[in-house]
Amino acid sequence: MSRTRDLIAGSSFAALGAAGIALASHLPMGSMRLPGAGAMPIVLSTALAVLSLVLIWRTLAGRAPELEDTDGPVDTFGNARVALAAVLIVAYAAVLSWLGFFLATSVLMVLLFMIGAKRPLSLPPVLAGVAVTGVAWALFVLALDVRLPVGAIWR
Repeated sequence: MSRTRDLIAGSSFAALGAAGIALASHLPMGSMRLPGAGAMPIVLSTALAVLSLVLIWRTLAGRAPELEDTDGPVDTFGNARVALAAVLIVAYAAVLSWLGFFLATSVLMVLLFMIGAKRPLSLPPVLAGVAVTGVAWALFVLALDVRLPVGAIWR
């Protein structure tokens, strides 16, 4: 059963990687010093395709680890956390231009850290979310000189 799932997943992700390469191939690649718009999608799509092919090869070669089938209960709380994280990311994309990078990303990161924390209503998830946002902001704005959305509510 795990072997079939691995082959299906590997094939699906390899196809997704190939599609990403095809879609990004018309974008300018740029150079190593100044990457163009197509550089990152090509690199990530290639990595996805290669890793998917490794999964397929390991599965066909019999080197993929077999997962034990357990009759235990399904982790519905884990599934709910994944669904909540997906909803939060979609909401983040919807409010990013309105709230701006720092506020929207801080809220998203705090909520994501709260989802994964043992004690969600404590100070560590808040501090971690704001710290990660601060590091990301510094990387993009100070190191890479990227203009991030300020937010329509601040104008």
